[in-house]
Amino acid sequence: MASLRKFLDLSQDRDAQLWQSLQAMRTALPAILVVLLLSSTAYALDFDAAIGLTPNLPQFQAAQKALQKRVELDRLLPTASGNPEIALSPGVGFGPSGTGPALELMLAQSWNLGGLSRTREEAAKAERIALTADMRARQLRLKLDAAHGWLLLAEAQKLLQASQAEQALAGELQQITQKAAQRGALTAADAAEARAFTGEAELRAVFYEGEVHDRAAELARQCALPTTPLPEATGKTPVVTLPEAAVWLQLVTRAADLPDARTRQLQADAERSRAAEARSQHASTLQVGGLFQRDALGDMQALATVGIRWAAFDHGQRAAAVAAEQVVRAEGEAAQASHDGAHLLAMAWHEVEHSREREAVLRQKILPAVEDLVRLREQAFARGAATVFEVLRARRDRSEAFRRLTEAETERVWAEMKAWLLHEAMNERAESPGGGQP
Repeated sequence: MASLRKFLDLSQDRDAQLWQSLQAMRTALPAILVVLLLSSTAYALDFDAAIGLTPNLPQFQAAQKALQKRVELDRLLPTASGNPEIALSPGVGFGPSGTGPALELMLAQSWNLGGLSRTREEAAKAERIALTADMRARQLRLKLDAAHGWLLLAEAQKLLQASQAEQALAGELQQITQKAAQRGALTAADAAEARAFTGEAELRAVFYEGEVHDRAAELARQCALPTTPLPEATGKTPVVTLPEAAVWLQLVTRAADLPDARTRQLQADAERSRAAEARSQHASTLQVGGLFQRDALGDMQALATVGIRWAAFDHGQRAAAVAAEQVVRAEGEAAQASHDGAHLLAMAWHEVEHSREREAVLRQKILPAVEDLVRLREQAFARGAATVFEVLRARRDRSEAFRRLTEAETERVWAEMKAWLLHEAMNERAESPGGGQP
């Protein structure tokens, strides 16, 4: 220990200068934010931009185009429930008066008596409304994925910066302990401990380089961006304002307004409309038309025709049974979606409260304590009253506390953003495209 004090008292020595630079780097740790992985080829992407890019995803573009095509084609639905029928019967007439050409021409139009035109229009409109709701539910899921992806990338970048700064500090400490061990002021074990700590810091930096790359690639996928170059999460972490706890708990009773639950309910409505359309297709049909006849003698006559296809036995029972089954299933799925939505809303608020509490403990208690521990250990080491192992162990504790705090902050922001997006989606009014008109 006396030799250690002798070594540290050499204030004019080059090693003492290195020690002073180490102290300066420790105080300037927040400013050492260099991301080596994200080179000049990376491009900046803030949170709002990431969310705004989600409509460019192929699946959302396809959903929009499909809905537009559906609206265009539904406008072509006919008002008549059936097609006109034309029958031409040429022939030859035989009789006592002689033989000659004969002709019969019939023109008829059928009309469905079960309101097929109306039920067809209603079914098409219900399907368009359900498609619109499904597209909005899909958009919410894509926004949630992009928001989470951006936050995870920002977290990895922050941890990479911290690990690189810790690696630089560890390298400085390794040089000091190595020279001290050569002079006999420290043991070889102390120098080996410092080398191991430096290796751990380098390993953490390498790990987070990989995490930054993987999370940037995932965010690029979630935002319909190319994988080269990769995005860099920039800008401030989003801040949202949530309702009070009492207000939020009331939202649980409105779980049916969540996009997924509303989509399921509208799909059930569409199934009921399709079932009504199927029943109408097998209803009785009225046929009105005219008949023109010319016999072999050249005599002609024109007749009006009226007929009815009476649905006395076949009411479309088979189709009705299948349609009724689909309606019951769809209603059950809608009820399940509302139930799941209530659970989702309750858990979303719990995650907000729990993540806030966890972050507060780490930020207000654990991290300040380990910061004080590192400072005191380094001061004691400078006086010769602490070992290298104690200093390094304190630094490991600080690195672990910073990592846990960074993850807790990400979890808190994600919980708040998720709850906010769900709340905003519940307040949106569903509208059918073009007012639901074909």
